[in-house]
Amino acid sequence: MCPRPLKYGDYTDCCNGIVYDRRKIFCCKGFRPLRYGDSTSCCGWLLYDYTSHICCSDRFVRRKYYGDRTGCCAGKLYDGDESVCCDGQRRSKDKYAGNTRCCGTSVYNSQTQLCCDGKIRTAAQNTACCGSSTYDYTSSVCCDGAVRDRVNGSASTCCGTAVYDYRTHACCSGQVVFKRFQYSMCCGTSVIDADTFSCCNERPYASEGRMCCEGVVIDRKYGWDSRCCKAVVYDDSAGLCCDGVLHHVTNGFNSPYSCCGRHVYSYASEFCCLECLGFSSHALEPTSVDVAGSDNLANGTRELTTEVP
Repeated sequence: MCPRPLKYGDYTDCCNGIVYDRRKIFCCKGFRPLRYGDSTSCCGWLLYDYTSHICCSDRFVRRKYYGDRTGCCAGKLYDGDESVCCDGQRRSKDKYAGNTRCCGTSVYNSQTQLCCDGKIRTAAQNTACCGSSTYDYTSSVCCDGAVRDRVNGSASTCCGTAVYDYRTHACCSGQVVFKRFQYSMCCGTSVIDADTFSCCNERPYASEGRMCCEGVVIDRKYGWDSRCCKAVVYDDSAGLCCDGVLHHVTNGFNSPYSCCGRHVYSYASEFCCLECLGFSSHALEPTSVDVAGSDNLANGTRELTTEVP
């Protein structure tokens, strides 16, 4: 990802990092003429008109012989009103009509049957899949592929293959633990009082004036404007963290800046290009810093420009 100039206004786009006017050319694994106007689309390296043709397996372009009902299954065309494609096999809809669905390479009736892990099962009232079997979800729950009784009624919840009452207990790292506090929260395999504590790297800490950044407890040195950029705290009103790179820009609700991968850009005059071959720098980029460097963002003295390891 990389920032690029908004050279053609709303019609600006990029192709492998190169800016172009999409009213004139098209990106299809390289530049191609806009042969079919707004109906132009890609099929691998090929251009085609998607209103009259269809792309099969990203390799072949075929005319829509059946109009908008045309489908492609293993490179062959079919009528979507008469057939369905199931894992590369064309199957008829004659038996179940509009209720036809795929289960592997077979078809089933979605009104009376279920597909459970590739097995077709009869669907009774209040029936759902649990693995390759079915169960009554009003009286049971499915816990990691195992059917368990709702011993706690509607409050029954799974913790691994065990059932517990979520009103009185919590599931902490696979362990059922009693909720000791009014605001209980899991931290590792225990519960903590979330009113006064938080969890960092599965260890509790007093949350007043502190925060957790990548498993490290750090002071909120900028108050409620404190944010994490990897393991470093920065002032959110004076910086922007983009994939671990901290940029010294004015941030906030009316800020013109946003992230584009590890870079920052102004969306008033630029846009973010998703595919950028050989992109290494950006002339209009504000001061950026490796967050492992000096911590003076508040007074604007950051000078490093490398990425966090």
